[in-house]
Amino acid sequence: MNVELAILLSLAAAVLWGFGPVLYKRFYERYSAGFGYLIDALCGSTLVLLPFALSGEPSIASLPEAMWLTAPYSAAYLLFLIAFELGRVSAVCVIVQTYPIYTVVLALSLGNEEMRPLKLGLVAVIVLASVLMSALDKGFSPQRIWKSMRERWFVVALMTSLLTGVGDFYLNASVERHNVHTTTLAIYLTQLIGCLVLTFLRRKRFTSDLRSLVSNRAYLSAGLLASLMMSLGGIACYSAFDAGPASLVTPVSSASPIFALALAGAWLKERVSAAQIVLMLVVVGSLAGLSQ
Repeated sequence: MNVELAILLSLAAAVLWGFGPVLYKRFYERYSAGFGYLIDALCGSTLVLLPFALSGEPSIASLPEAMWLTAPYSAAYLLFLIAFELGRVSAVCVIVQTYPIYTVVLALSLGNEEMRPLKLGLVAVIVLASVLMSALDKGFSPQRIWKSMRERWFVVALMTSLLTGVGDFYLNASVERHNVHTTTLAIYLTQLIGCLVLTFLRRKRFTSDLRSLVSNRAYLSAGLLASLMMSLGGIACYSAFDAGPASLVTPVSSASPIFALALAGAWLKERVSAAQIVLMLVVVGSLAGLSQ
């Protein structure tokens, strides 16, 4: 086990997953989150995940079990996009960003992982700071969260958080039982199945969106780049699970909001509050403490 490498790869995933949503922000000005999932499967997953998986001699015999283990992870991403489409981005992110709690609990209770109290505290700080950074974004309101607990977006976001946390735990199990390349191929196939189901359900809308996207280069570029970023981040995350425990990899990779906020402030000229900057520094300091 190489903890330093695991942290480095998890940080790489966090950076890429921070850039991806900022690019998708432009894409979602015109297109739906479900259509974004289709672009992910056709572009990022096919151009990045599939070649990476085939380059490492994945075990075909192990694919059925690996697909079963990675199905929650792939389904969680689709649920996130649906929640993203139903509710405000800032409010959805606050709920979804709690997912490392489930992974850490499962890893420490069922995965026979151990973590010193100090590092467990730093993990808690990273999760809490990431949630607060999303909560401080404009459009978030604690009153709205309370009133929305029975609305569709809240239920889907809560399910996404739970499924993502569980998905990361079983993703780690798949990497341990098989290997990174077999797991990556399994994720590609489960995402492709989800894409086919979603395309069948929304075939008329997707057909018109696809025709429109071809003639809109700005949106096409944003969607393709975002898809590539998210897929590359995924490979970094899968490789991190091969190097370190799930109780460490998931919280570190969930620090993506600090990079998303930094990029949104620098590139999109969005206002980043002083409190969010302080929380960014807290996360960076906690990450440094974990690496010791």
